[in-house]
Amino acid sequence: MESQPPYQLQLIAEPHYLHAIVTGPNDARTVARYLEELRSACVARGARRVLIEERLTGPRLGTLTVYQVISQASERARGVLSALAFVDLEADSSALTGFATDVAANRGIPVAAFASVAEARAWLLKAPDQAPTAV
Repeated sequence: MESQPPYQLQLIAEPHYLHAIVTGPNDARTVARYLEELRSACVARGARRVLIEERLTGPRLGTLTVYQVISQASERARGVLSALAFVDLEADSSALTGFATDVAANRGIPVAAFASVAEARAWLLKAPDQAPTAV
């Protein structure tokens, strides 16, 4: 029997995108698990546009850990999404968030990071649909 994840992932179906709000501890396992759960939810719902509102607490992940987690999640999500808007409400620096979005974008995930949910929502509603990236 698998234990409950140490995080909470709330999914809100908006008219043109799926809004995911994640809370819990900021560690590699949490990030990897919620990204996989979100990918599965997108596939099941046919959602191609996602707004991730991350509210994870604790020390920020290191650069190598971010690279590993985002690389693996991006490979699994390639071709699933046409736009992903990301907001980290607990981040104190945008440098690591920018690095994470670069890693995802370099693996074919159409992603952009924002300082607020309102900015992310506005971009997401304007972002053109993109064809899935060929593998």
